[in-house]
Amino acid sequence: CARCHEPWSGGHSNGDIKSCSAAKRSVESNDASVAFINATSKACPTCGYRTSHFHGHACHHISPDTNGCPRCHTHWCYQCGATGEENEAERGNRSSCRCPGAYWSTFCKELDSAQYIVKEPYPHDSRCGCPICPQCRPGRPCAQCPGDCGVCRGFVPPGPLELATSAAQDEEGAGNDGGGGGGDDGDFVGMMTRMWREAAASDLDDELIGIGRGLGYLE
Repeated sequence: CARCHEPWSGGHSNGDIKSCSAAKRSVESNDASVAFINATSKACPTCGYRTSHFHGHACHHISPDTNGCPRCHTHWCYQCGATGEENEAERGNRSSCRCPGAYWSTFCKELDSAQYIVKEPYPHDSRCGCPICPQCRPGRPCAQCPGDCGVCRGFVPPGPLELATSAAQDEEGAGNDGGGGGGDDGDFVGMMTRMWREAAASDLDDELIGIGRGLGYLE
């Protein structure tokens, strides 16, 4: 476009003609979607097709349900990235990957605190790289969760539905309601407090209520 310099095949011509401001919003939205996908998934070692494996949602083997990668059907380990072909060639067994246990059907380690969570670019477990599910809530698992991930059990807050900008993170840290002077600890407490307050408004079983009280987020 001679006016705003956005590529005509990008924001301006996506099935219809858009104004320059609308074209810019479209490009920014697409860029944000791509960034979110990249932050919450890993690329297939063979074809690059990206797959998400949220923490505590089944084993790290991608994937018996889809016969491997949905695009090229390569079976691989989400934690270490080894493929079935590599495992056979280098370790003599299709399921013997590069993980410490040398087995790609291992599960995420229990996540009962924020100790192992890395916040950037998206909250994930530093031990396996699996992102924290944004859909699960205490006692309310998403369709892919067996119900025992760290979010369902109430130990960690769900992942965000979009990547936060640095400015947004600074604002959230400054305005959190969990104390702690706006630092990481206060931010975590604030998110946990909000999550448990929302959960308490729905039906929770006695076990979860006990967990919430034991953690200090429910009275």
